[in-house]
Amino acid sequence: MKLMTALSFMLMAMQSIAQERSYVVEGNIRNLPARANVYLAYKKDGANIYDSVKPVNGDYRITGKCSQPFLAWLAIDYDGVGLLNTDRRTTRNISKKIYIEEGTIRIDVTDSLKNAKVLNSPINDVYAVYTEKIEQYYFEKLGSLERSSSPDTTLIAFTRKQWKKDLKAFIESNSNSFIAIEALQAYGVTDRGAKTAPGSLELYNMLTDEAKNSIQGKAFRQRLMNDELLSIGSVAPDFAQSTPGGKMLTLKSLRGKYVLIDFWASWCGPCRDENPNLRTAFAKHKADNFTILGVSLDKPGEKDKWLQAIKDDQLTWSQVSDLKGWSNELVALYSISAVPQNFLLDPDGKIIAKNLYGGDLNSFLDKLFQKKL
Repeated sequence: MKLMTALSFMLMAMQSIAQERSYVVEGNIRNLPARANVYLAYKKDGANIYDSVKPVNGDYRITGKCSQPFLAWLAIDYDGVGLLNTDRRTTRNISKKIYIEEGTIRIDVTDSLKNAKVLNSPINDVYAVYTEKIEQYYFEKLGSLERSSSPDTTLIAFTRKQWKKDLKAFIESNSNSFIAIEALQAYGVTDRGAKTAPGSLELYNMLTDEAKNSIQGKAFRQRLMNDELLSIGSVAPDFAQSTPGGKMLTLKSLRGKYVLIDFWASWCGPCRDENPNLRTAFAKHKADNFTILGVSLDKPGEKDKWLQAIKDDQLTWSQVSDLKGWSNELVALYSISAVPQNFLLDPDGKIIAKNLYGGDLNSFLDKLFQKKL
C-alpha cells in the first residue's frame, strides 16, 4: 500500500514536470550600449518576476519553463540602472508586451523595440493582428476624438459601438486562442470601464476549455462572478483604509449619504483629467447629502506624490489608500483593472450607478437630486 502511494506521488510529480515546457526568448538588439540589460517581466503566483540578462554584442537569450502561454513584457534598460529605476516617461519606448509559449521566440530590434516583430510564435501572430487592427486602432481613434476641443459625442458613441462589434467578431473567430481573453477584457471597457459588458458571459462560454482554464481565463471567470456581486442594486462591500492623516475610515461610516467611490492614482493621467469634473459635482451637490470617497492606488513609498496630487487637484473630500498600488486589497474586492473607475451608492450603501464620468456624472446627479426635491 505504501509502495502504491509512493508510486502515485512519483507519477503526479512526473506529470507536473511534463506539463512544464521550455521556452526561449532570444534576438539581437542593434546599437545597444555595453551597460544595457534586457528584462523579461511577468507575474507568477501573484509575484512580480524580473528575469534579466546582459547582452553580448547585442545578442540576448532568456530561458524558462511554462505550463501554458502567459503575458510578459520584454524590456530594455539602456542605462543599466535596473528596470524599476528606468525613466517611466520613456517606458513605452523600451518595452513590448508579448505572450510567452513553448519553443523559441525570436525578437530582433533594429530601430525600436515597439516596432520589432515577434517571430516563430503562433500565439503572437494572433496577438499582432489583435493589437494592430483592434487595440491600437481604436485606442488612437477614440483618444483623438475624446481629446478634441469640441468632442462629437455621437461619433464617439458610434466608434465605441463599432469597437465592440469588432471585438465580438475577433473573439468568435479566435475562441481557441488565449488572446480572446484579452479581447474579452477590452469588451467590457467599451462601456467606459464596465468589467463585463452585456454579452460577456455568452462570449466567454464560446471559448475552448483550454482558454477557459488558462490563468487569464480563470481570472476572467472570477471577474464575471465579482461583477454579479457588484451589480446595480447590490450593497457595496465594506472596507477600511487609512486617510492621509493615518486614521482608518470605513465605507460603512458614510451610510446615510450618497457616496461616489472614486478609484484613482496620482500617476494616472485620465484620473487627474477627471478630477475637475469631480470638483464640479462635489461643489454642486454636497448640500444634497452627496460626498465622494477617493481610493488611491498610489504605490509604496509614494505617499508624498499622493498628497501633492490631492493638494494640486484641490480634492476636498475624503481620501484613503493603503499605498500598495495594484496590490491594494480593494483591487480584487471591487474587480478593478483600470483607473479611473467609480461606484455611486445610495444612503443604504446600494450601488445605483457605475463608471460615470464628465458630463454623464453631472447629468445623473442633477436628475437624481431633482427627483428628491
